[in-house]
Amino acid sequence: MKIKKYVQNIETPDTYPEIWEEIQNINNQLKILEDRKKELQGIIKFEFESTQRESIPFEDGKELYQSGAMRANYRVADILENFPLEDLADLLTVRKGQVDKKIGKNKELKSFLEARQETYFVEPTLRLRKQK
Repeated sequence: MKIKKYVQNIETPDTYPEIWEEIQNINNQLKILEDRKKELQGIIKFEFESTQRESIPFEDGKELYQSGAMRANYRVADILENFPLEDLADLLTVRKGQVDKKIGKNKELKSFLEARQETYFVEPTLRLRKQK
């Protein structure tokens, strides 16, 4: 499947409605390209997951591999001991799964927390390197 290349209009539109229309056109193109990128990445990620491969070799001596997102955490006890109480709300987060277990069947509390939860995504990143 071939996707037509988007050629950006290098002339700035004269009116705000025209500028907005171009922004919307660009957003549409970005969505199409992001969806296609995710589709292609999904094919590669499925290969890694289904075969448990560590890399995919290329003919030019490079290989494709996944790198995980490295994270570090401070111990909560250390934070509690070393920061004033008024700073804690800005510093601490909790694990949703553990809170959900503690909530149990308390639907009112669960609804309250879900309405205020923050959501984010962390995925493996595809990278290219020389084969080992």
